[in-house]
Parts: sequence; C-alpha cells; structure tokens
Amino acid sequence: MYSLFESMDIPYPAIKPANFAALMIGEDKPPANISEADIAVAGKWWQNGVAHSFMSIPATKGDDGNGWLQIEIVLVRLNQAYAPNSSFSVHSLADVDYPSPIGYDVAVCVEEFKPYVLDAYNNTAAYQHPQTTSMQGGVQRGIDSKGKFVAFASAHDNSRNVMIKDNGRDFRYVPNPTLVSFTNGSGPLGYTKLDPIRVANALAKSDSQHLLPYLAGSQPIIARSYPDKTVAYIKISQLWLAILLLIMLLLGYIVAIFVPRLPLGLPRRDFGVFSWLAAIEGDAIVGLPNGVGRYEHLEELERRGRHVKVRYNAPNEHDWNLSETDRAHKEFFERQFVVR
Repeated sequence: MYSLFESMDIPYPAIKPANFAALMIGEDKPPANISEADIAVAGKWWQNGVAHSFMSIPATKGDDGNGWLQIEIVLVRLNQAYAPNSSFSVHSLADVDYPSPIGYDVAVCVEEFKPYVLDAYNNTAAYQHPQTTSMQGGVQRGIDSKGKFVAFASAHDNSRNVMIKDNGRDFRYVPNPTLVSFTNGSGPLGYTKLDPIRVANALAKSDSQHLLPYLAGSQPIIARSYPDKTVAYIKISQLWLAILLLIMLLLGYIVAIFVPRLPLGLPRRDFGVFSWLAAIEGDAIVGLPNGVGRYEHLEELERRGRHVKVRYNAPNEHDWNLSETDRAHKEFFERQFVVR
C-alpha cells in the first residue's frame, strides 16, 4: 500500500489496522503468520458463485473539500477448468460441490477523485493550444466535496454494479468478457492473470461513464477577455493590381523581342541565362581577334585576350557520333585554326 500511494504522490492516509475478529465466522482463524498491524485492508466475500467481486474502502470521505480517495480490492474466483492458461497462486480444495479447483486472483487499486479547473480557450485567429495562467489571489472554489460522500458512494456503487452484472447467472465461477478484459488474454477461455494496467483502465472507463456524470455541478466561474486591437489594415486594389501585372507582362515581351543576337548562332529571344549574359555583357562575349595562330607567345595571347570574359563554342550535334578521342582532336584543331 505504501508503494501505491508513493507512486501517485499521495500522502499515506490514516488507515486503521484490520480487525480479524470482525471478519471471522464460527471457528475460523486467520493464518498464524499474519499480523493485524501489517494489514491495511481486509474483506469478506461469500460463496455466491460470482467470478469477479469488488470491495471499496474509503480512505478519505472528502471532508477537506479536495475530493475522495478510494481503495479498491478486485477479487477473482474462477473455475480452473475454464481458465487453462491461468496462473493462480492460490486454489481452493476440490470437494463434492466443486470437483474442479477454484483459482484465486486479487488486485488492489487506489483511486483518487480531485477537483480541477477547466481552461476554455477560444481564438479563431490562431492555433488552439493550452496556456498556463496564474490565478489571482483570493479566488475561492465554489464546488467541493464537503458533505457529499453519500452521493459519491451511491454513484461509486452504481459504477461497480454495472461491472458486476457481467457475471454469469447459470454457472458458478465462470469467466465473462469483463473479467477476461482485466488480463492480456482473449476469448471465453482466455483468462491468464490480472494485469494492473488493464484493471486500472477498466475501472477508470466505468467510472467516467457511470460515476463522474453524477458529480456535475455549477458555480460562477472566472472569465477573462483579451480583445484584439487592430493597428493597420491591408487592402488590395484589384484594378491597380491588374494594371501592374499587365505592364510587367508587356515589359517582358519587349525584353524578349529586343534581346541581342548571341554569338555562334545561339538562340535569341529567350529568358534563359544566355540571354541575360548577352544583354548585360554583350560586348565582352566575343572570341579572340583573328583566332590563335601557331608559335604565338603566351604574353601576346594574354595581352590580346585580357578583356575577354566569356566565349561560347556551340557544339556540333554531328560530333557526338565520333569517338571521344576523335572529338577531342577535332575540337582542338577548331580552337587553333578558327577563322573570324
């Protein structure tokens, strides 16, 4: 029990030790190795044939106004003939009435009910996301749990009775869908053993449908409004936008028509990179004057070509049928003996 409360960050409540004398019937005696001081919760169940039973012990009754705290005991008694994949640690002895042993399984749950403030966020101009806001001092809660334990207990019993109703009525200690859902098995014979996570989820889902709706209330709430302040307006004139786009289109056609002719027969009237280079640096896109002759010094070539920035050499599509070596020789001689 200490580990359960510690895992939920809940202070351990003041729970009285179990009273074995109030649970014994006739000459029944508790096991010798069990001490009342070590037992926080104890219960008594009758031989009623119900496969899964619940016992709820209130740890707090909500007198502090901060909700309720319940300790839940889930007891499973199942005819082992219907649970071939089970792993019961305790069995009852077979007798005339029950020739097949009855396996026992148990789970202990701690369930906390506490109030909370619901934050309503409404903004149609932005993405909805939670915002952390610090409440101002002096804010008092209008709905609390003081004096409402009777209503809570009735709603809690209603939620548990809904789950108990799934027990079989024609046979004793037989499985049912609710009981199998407490485990990782499936099917009529799929009971294995109680799974803590699945048991907790089943109890929470039942309480959300059959308990929490009865705890609804109404009180005045705090509301804050943050209106948007408009500081500027933007408006697009369709007429002037159409005129501007038309002017840009006409300028584009004019530029396309009057692009100068590129050297070596490259295509004109284009918006590509060659047309822009021709328009910006048209005078520099030329070849070396009179080509390159034989036995010319490097200094002379540098002097003649120092102002040349770009030179285009349009490839001949028929040259691609040549081998790589022949094409290299052909391009070399064309560069050396080009005639201007």
